[in-house]
Amino acid sequence: MDNTILYQKVSDGGDVFNVPELLTRNSLYYKDFWFDKALYLQTGFTFNYFSSYQMDGYDPVLAEFYVQNESNYGAYPLVDFFFNGKVDQARIFFKLENLNFALNGNNNFSAPRYPHNDFMIRFGIVWNFFL
Repeated sequence: MDNTILYQKVSDGGDVFNVPELLTRNSLYYKDFWFDKALYLQTGFTFNYFSSYQMDGYDPVLAEFYVQNESNYGAYPLVDFFFNGKVDQARIFFKLENLNFALNGNNNFSAPRYPHNDFMIRFGIVWNFFL
């Protein structure tokens, strides 16, 4: 289990620099060697959360973020499932991102007027032929 909890408060310049007051990043996982240490296995869940705040808006024409103070966004969890394995020089990974989208839909935003990523599956193989 790995946990990070961050509390931050902007005392001066809150109209220019918007940040959430509470951030938490948690991982609950299992890792072990299997098959006489031929396979290194790691699998588990990742949970991220940040409190509601007036996050910066995004202007695609200028490709820049800007400070907005009209709407609050946030206060929703992001839950992922992951599987990592390593055999000799080959690594395989598999990740189910944003599992909570599959349960209650996507009503969350990564920036004002920009919805967060939908449920996504990522997988791949990394094979180092030479050490």
